Amino acid sequence: RPVSGVFKPRLFIPPALSCFSRNKNRISYTSLELDLVSCERVVEYLEIPHEQPGIIENRRPPAHWPSSSGPNADRLLEVSNLEIRYSPELPSVLHDVSFTLKAGERVGIIGRTGSGKSTLAMSILRFVEPTGGQILIDGIDITSMGVRDLRSRVTFAHQEAVFFAGTVRENLNPFGEYDDAMCWDALKRVHLVAESSSLPPAEQASDAAQVDDSQNTRPASENQSTPPITLDTDVSAGGLNFSAGQRQLLALARAILRRSAIVILDEATSSIDFDTDEKIQRTIREEFSNELLISSKCKLARL
Repeated sequence: RPVSGVFKPRLFIPPALSCFSRNKNRISYTSLELDLVSCERVVEYLEIPHEQPGIIENRRPPAHWPSSSGPNADRLLEVSNLEIRYSPELPSVLHDVSFTLKAGERVGIIGRTGSGKSTLAMSILRFVEPTGGQILIDGIDITSMGVRDLRSRVTFAHQEAVFFAGTVRENLNPFGEYDDAMCWDALKRVHLVAESSSLPPAEQASDAAQVDDSQNTRPASENQSTPPITLDTDVSAGGLNFSAGQRQLLALARAILRRSAIVILDEATSSIDFDTDEKIQRTIREEFSNELLISSKCKLARL
């Protein structure tokens, strides 16, 4: 429109285009916000306290450590005035705990949920660092060595077993320390496969093994469609393609393979039926006859 004899052009933005522009700005702002949240998380991870070194070269334990027949067999595990807290500002979870255990003993820890059973078990492997007191295994303070050296010499079967994507063989024997016959025998001893079944050849592994349906922890309706378990059976991330009971049985099979002088079972059979649990307990008594066995349970009847 001419104003004072001068024509001034003006920009006209249609309503639809204006709405699109606002939405685009909103999307850009949301993307920027998400990117900043990612940066914030990276900063938080950088500030998380790091775990102790896995290996300390000048403080590595002897090759035979811990030994069930050594000079410290009468005091294989010594705990003195142990105090555990999860954070400096929180109260202690364990207070002044002291005890001594011998090699070959069977020790049960009974307590209600939240009483500190798992905390005590994890403190032996330094998943939780002690804030006071001392833990000696075969005469050596566990805080003086690397956590990798410690955890590779003690067997720990947790109620929530951890598995990674691969096969049953790779989860039982991730470092290739045992042959297939030993792995298959461990599966039979925990009643995950039939005791009468034999190790199938590699080319027939998919259909030659037979699962003992009476020992399977899944319902009968699932057993009919469940494929037989072999060493080549695929395991998804976290072992989610197995039931909770089957994951615990696989964790026990790993414990049988390792043959450590100290074996810790933290509610390791909590998701297994009573009949199978009774057979597993009999297997544990037979397999770990010379090892120090520490088992935590909520109920005395299932110890």
